[in-house]
Amino acid sequence: MSRWPALAAMLVAWGAAPGALAQDSVCADVGLSFARPAVAEWTDWIGVGGGVTHVGEGDHRAAVALRAGGGVDFSIARFGSEQHYGGQFEMRSGPWLGAETTFHVTTLEGGLTLDLGQTYHAQWGTFALRVGGGARLEDDRWAPAGSVTLSWGVRSVLARYSEGGGCVRGDRTDVVDHGTPARTHALASGFRLFGTARLDLDGHAALIFGLELEPTFLAPPYSGGRLLGTHPD
Repeated sequence: MSRWPALAAMLVAWGAAPGALAQDSVCADVGLSFARPAVAEWTDWIGVGGGVTHVGEGDHRAAVALRAGGGVDFSIARFGSEQHYGGQFEMRSGPWLGAETTFHVTTLEGGLTLDLGQTYHAQWGTFALRVGGGARLEDDRWAPAGSVTLSWGVRSVLARYSEGGGCVRGDRTDVVDHGTPARTHALASGFRLFGTARLDLDGHAALIFGLELEPTFLAPPYSGGRLLGTHPD
């Protein structure tokens, strides 16, 4: 009689196995979104700011500044998990050129920038350090000058995003369509708050704070996601 419980257990296992196998073979389609940084991401900007200039001993002047510039950067490091919200952290660096005028002083300069953000969505914003050198023109006299700019804001690269798909089986998702590969170049738009400190060899200095904007950030497509620097859903 003892063999009947064992036989019953075998029958139950045999009956359950096809159901489990069928459940594991069921594929539920799911849409996936990917973000792949371009090899080179370029940008341009216009900006407005205000601050103070030091043009001589005890001589400080309030200043309104207009600026424009552009640059290109390349990925130099990525770290962290791709499963982290916003994707991996990414550092990018590259050259830039810019011009600024306070109406009585004009500065032309260029240098290197270092950006810190994330591949999918920089949830705390994108931080950037711009270091440069050039020349300062005042009263028809040029003087060598250097500057440091710190900025924080929203960086939106629409060409990073593509749509793909996957198959969900139980607790596992298999990627079927990986979307489009990374592009060779793409436009980075957005806006950022900045602070610039500048000093020339004549001892003239300036401290300017303001806003920079890549103009196409105001163009379609309009979405809450894009305003936050993430997928423009």
